[in-house]
Amino acid sequence: MTITSVFSVLTPAILATVVLLSVLYRRIYRVGDRSAEQVLPSLWPLEATGVKELFSPAAERHLRATLTDDGFRRAQQHRMVLALEYVRRISHNALVLQQWAAYETSNAETARDSQRRHLSMDLIAVSISCRIYCSLIALRLHCWLGATRLLPFQDLPSFEGLVRFGNADLSARYAELRKSAGKFSRFHDRMDRKQLVQSL
Repeated sequence: MTITSVFSVLTPAILATVVLLSVLYRRIYRVGDRSAEQVLPSLWPLEATGVKELFSPAAERHLRATLTDDGFRRAQQHRMVLALEYVRRISHNALVLQQWAAYETSNAETARDSQRRHLSMDLIAVSISCRIYCSLIALRLHCWLGATRLLPFQDLPSFEGLVRFGNADLSARYAELRKSAGKFSRFHDRMDRKQLVQSL
């Protein structure tokens, strides 16, 4: 096979990959607007303490010490499924807040309100960071879950590997998102800050 024929095969594949990545990028990160009235009904409930406990290395060590090997394997698989659900909810809530902040950024620019614009841009940045982190955690959890189901004799992965993945744990990222949303809601007359923080 000549170099010309290799390039003629690779060029369409590279272009198709670029187009696919572009579509995926727009699908994932380009969000519509969401007004303040639409935020609370759109949030998915999440027990923040449950996330912290699930990803706690101490909880995993306790399970490993008190359960049989088979019991620990089943418990660990259950924890992975539960972790994926938590990650899905966190990512969804981050998207809702990102959409709200995008809507408010547009309003702040029209009203020339620099403080509100600054806070909304901060909330957008925190939301995107949280969603990216959730995607990475979900990918790793899916790989782990698949490996434990398909390769039952392989050593079980440890959640300790996720705790400092990306230099911060999931509960800390979500706490940062809640704090940013709470701070932003103080400057919004149509949003109950206490209710928003309780809904996250």
